[in-house]
Amino acid sequence: MQARPSDSKAAREPVDPPRTVPIILWIVPLVAAITIPGLALAIGERPMAVRLEQAIWIVVGTGAVALVLLAALTRGFRERWRWALGVSAIAVLILFQWPLLTSAGRRVSDAVPLPFVQDIVPVAIAAGFLWLAARRAGEWQFALISGLGTVALVVVLTIAALPFVELATPAPRGVAAPGSPDVVILVLDGYAGADVLATQFAHDNSSFEQELVGLGFEIAGAASANYGFTYAALSAMYELDYVHHEGELAEDAHPAMRAALSGSPEMMDSFRRAGYEIAFLENAWEGSHCGAAVDICIRDGIAERVLWHLAGSTVLAPIYESARPHPFNSVSLEHLESLAEVVTADRVPGVPRLTIAHVILPHAPFLRDAGCEYANSGVRRAFNSPSEDQIDARRGFYADQLECTNRLVLEAMSDVVSARPDTIVMITGDHGSGSTRLESEAGDDWTPDSIEERMSVFGAYRLGGCAERIYPSITPVNGARVIANCALGSELDLVPDLSLWAPHDGNGVVVDAATMSDGPMVEPETVETLEARSDGP
Repeated sequence: MQARPSDSKAAREPVDPPRTVPIILWIVPLVAAITIPGLALAIGERPMAVRLEQAIWIVVGTGAVALVLLAALTRGFRERWRWALGVSAIAVLILFQWPLLTSAGRRVSDAVPLPFVQDIVPVAIAAGFLWLAARRAGEWQFALISGLGTVALVVVLTIAALPFVELATPAPRGVAAPGSPDVVILVLDGYAGADVLATQFAHDNSSFEQELVGLGFEIAGAASANYGFTYAALSAMYELDYVHHEGELAEDAHPAMRAALSGSPEMMDSFRRAGYEIAFLENAWEGSHCGAAVDICIRDGIAERVLWHLAGSTVLAPIYESARPHPFNSVSLEHLESLAEVVTADRVPGVPRLTIAHVILPHAPFLRDAGCEYANSGVRRAFNSPSEDQIDARRGFYADQLECTNRLVLEAMSDVVSARPDTIVMITGDHGSGSTRLESEAGDDWTPDSIEERMSVFGAYRLGGCAERIYPSITPVNGARVIANCALGSELDLVPDLSLWAPHDGNGVVVDAATMSDGPMVEPETVETLEARSDGP
């Protein structure tokens, strides 16, 4: 049989080989699609910058996830690797950028208030991206555009995460005076004062306070926070001074807070100059860092935290979050249970230790009952109440987690006092509770009652021969100064006890919180009284 002319002509014409694209143009967007949410979450809690080790964990961990997804989601990879990688990249991008799609749905529903628009829009966008990828993923132009575009997003987000906190040079370590006591500073996040616990939560905290008194503590029964949010409250305590003052927020306030939380603040430098070594227990909060002055760093389970954030960025978030406790809760529980071991661990003879632990208890989520057993429900997991009807229930959950916290604190302090009886201890809340906060309320929409609740904190001090320096209305800044004076023999003057209300977003005016509540939260201390308390050994 003779070949047809058309067949012979086709056989004689050379066929151009298909254009190929380097595989890196697919691997990079696939990994970057998962990395972007991690980087965004890492920089989301301004004013902190992303930590280097956290970024490394994100990149390494998501790279492994990308390879697994690549193998699981594609067929015929070797034969159609370019198409398979393209479709996989878009699928992963949709999976890990789902919050952006749902945000688009909310915006459309605001403009077009029709039923189900909010749910239909993200699904339609995702379907459109997948359709486009299935039709065009094998083309080199698609690879080039998606690859370079995703790399550009990663670069932009990485630049946005800078600058990192400058590496501070800690003070040189001196030689400790003979008999220098160990010092423990324990910050219990969101721990309200006894008055608020009684009126808002119908909770009597007197038995806990009496057991602390039996261990040598003085209770500051009318203590109040210096600030209503953790960044400012902690950095002020570490710097032994206020970081925000009344009036317009200073432009350098946030860098000052970063330096205090991540560098070598005045408190740590003072103790280093006095010959102390510094132990620091990180937690799962972005502002918790082992700074340059820290000698012993107890890490915070960063792998678990990164996985939590990454899973929370996907459509699988409800499943993952219902199965795993929030890192705030689990990491803080572990650190509180191990606190006494850190305080009493072996060290160089004659070298005292300052141990600083900030645990996010009894702060939400409220995943522990009074016996510290894991308790899970949607209302317990929420950081703010979903509705007015749920406030009473959440107050009960807060009281349960408070009881768990009390038990662990007493166990830790009993072990510390038993092993090292001369240990000086400061236990304080950074700010109070927020039981009336609703998910639907704006970030700075606080009522006078909720402000008063937020600024009332628990305070307890074990100072040995310096016990008379504690007074009922002491705030954490002055508490830290008293601790330094007592342990180091320094002569820091006390500052006026102020409770300042600063906007959480870093914009606006700082005001005296007492002017925003229905009445004075504490009896103000006179400057003369404060100066008198700061005099003497």
